[in-house]
Amino acid sequence: MVIRNFDPVTGLAYIIAQFLGGLVGAGLAKAVFGGLAGNLGSTVRSFPSTGQAFLMEFMITSMLMFTVLGTALHSDDDFKPLAPIPIGFSVTAGVLIAGLVTGGSMNPARSFGPAAVSQTWTLHWIYWIAPFLAAIVSGLLYKLLFLSAPLSAEELESMGLKNVAVQNGSITEGMGAGSSRGEMGYITEAEAIDMKSANLTEEINVDGGNSTLQPMTSRDPLNRV
Repeated sequence: MVIRNFDPVTGLAYIIAQFLGGLVGAGLAKAVFGGLAGNLGSTVRSFPSTGQAFLMEFMITSMLMFTVLGTALHSDDDFKPLAPIPIGFSVTAGVLIAGLVTGGSMNPARSFGPAAVSQTWTLHWIYWIAPFLAAIVSGLLYKLLFLSAPLSAEELESMGLKNVAVQNGSITEGMGAGSSRGEMGYITEAEAIDMKSANLTEEINVDGGNSTLQPMTSRDPLNRV
């Protein structure tokens, strides 16, 4: 949701589904294994400090987020079907790195289910704050580092915005794939994603190379394609 790849309602649906899945999975594990299940891996190990545990969860969650963003969401269409492979390697690496320290959670839903079923809440806040903070920071950094380049008319068209371009500080219509980069103003990929996620904007104010999106007011939004 930070990079506006999908709307908040869809994001909330994902969150609810994952937490329900964590609860059901932990409950099934407890039912099958009984006392052998222990606390279902819901606690921080005793030897690291709280700060070390927090940083470990932050680090491995950030690693996973960058992998997901770079493969499943913003890679070439030919590569996206292969995204589960690097994502799986990233999860495996996170568990191997942090398994003996925090259990390698990387997701509050993964820790909440076991904690709720086993009623083990030791340092449980780490599994909420560290991954959420890591996800937000990673999304913002990814947006800054990889989605800040200006887009050509061809690239805008590929995103379904072929009738949108910036000229003299205002978004105009009718500039399709035949327009050159020199004819256009400064629309970054991040701004294009914002334009697709919300109503298209009336103008972009350019100040020192930085663009500020202004919402549509009196006129109808530009046509989406």
